[in-house]
Amino acid sequence: MIRSVDQAPQTVEIVLFKIGGVTYAADASQVIRFDRVALNSPGDETVPPGPRRGSERALIVRGGNGACLPISVEAVAGLRTVPVTSLRRLPHVVGISRPALGFWLDGERPVMLIDLLELLEGPEGMNGFAIER
Repeated sequence: MIRSVDQAPQTVEIVLFKIGGVTYAADASQVIRFDRVALNSPGDETVPPGPRRGSERALIVRGGNGACLPISVEAVAGLRTVPVTSLRRLPHVVGISRPALGFWLDGERPVMLIDLLELLEGPEGMNGFAIER
């Protein structure tokens, strides 16, 4: 006898955060923890440029060399478990390269999915703002 098994929809956990007033999402498995990072000076090279205060919210990500590195964000909007069917790849004709991977459809609103490791290790961040090295 053949039995049909209803498979639960595949899901992925994403982290939502804001940079430059724009909400982005990333695979939560890339984030080690959420933290605050102290900024030593306006030229601090471990976080992207932006408004500077005594400390910044940050996503702590393990870089390719194994070191824990901060990505400064304005806000962490939380974690969501979303169905894989709500994720969309970027079409090749769009012309946006890494760190953009695609979009998560939050109802009718698309939220850009990014690769945090690529953001850290690439020469440019999102939409042309460079991460100072």
